[in-house]
Amino acid sequence: MNCEQSEMWMMEALDGVLSAPDHQQLTLHLETCSHCCVEWGALNALDTLLVHPVMMSPAPGFVGRVQARVDHFEAQRRTLLGGLILMGAAMAICLLAVPSLLGGRNPIEAYGAFLRGVYDLSGYIILLSYKLALALWLILDVLAKGAGIPLMTMLTYVVGAIMAALAWRRSLTSQRGAAPTMRRGS
Repeated sequence: MNCEQSEMWMMEALDGVLSAPDHQQLTLHLETCSHCCVEWGALNALDTLLVHPVMMSPAPGFVGRVQARVDHFEAQRRTLLGGLILMGAAMAICLLAVPSLLGGRNPIEAYGAFLRGVYDLSGYIILLSYKLALALWLILDVLAKGAGIPLMTMLTYVVGAIMAALAWRRSLTSQRGAAPTMRRGS
């Protein structure tokens, strides 16, 4: 028997599918081959470790630290929720009471002109965005034709350059904001 065959039989023996005659041949090979005997011992140790894993206990104070963090985040959540409710109530009071107090009109009348202005402004912004996008498209078309590059290839270059610039900016801000951290207890 060669070592390659014994390696396959070792796996089958660990899985419990090796026949009795083959198991006897493997045992004889292991008695004569020190390399395979060492490998068999390592495989058995690994199999024992995987079948009966050793449960490790957490570090001292781990449960307390986790509970403290959970409590801290829960307190932050409650504070944020309370702040949002308070801010919403203040906004509702301002929206309903202030125009009535200042102008003597009901809120719908007071905000009617404002809402019409917002509607008109949003229409102008959408129209301006469309015209700027059209102008950019025409500029890129002229540049692409002048350079002899298909327009879609030019757009790909532009989008790639924008994404590269954004990624570079993000990497700079993340490097600036990252402070070196030290592990506790070291």
